[in-house]
Amino acid sequence: MAHVSVNVAQPVSFFKEGIVALVKTAVSDAIVAHKAKRQERRVAKILNNLDPRLVRDIIPQ
Repeated sequence: MAHVSVNVAQPVSFFKEGIVALVKTAVSDAIVAHKAKRQERRVAKILNNLDPRLVRDIIPQ
């Protein structure tokens, strides 16, 4: 007789699902914030290296 194994998904409580969703959201938000901050630093670095007169013409008051 052949041996057959069946994988049964264990039920997960709503509390655990909520925690998992919260952690995933927090990690995702942290990554997005980090990328936005990094992009902001890149732009600031580029603008700092430009001639102030050119920056004044590009970015209105």
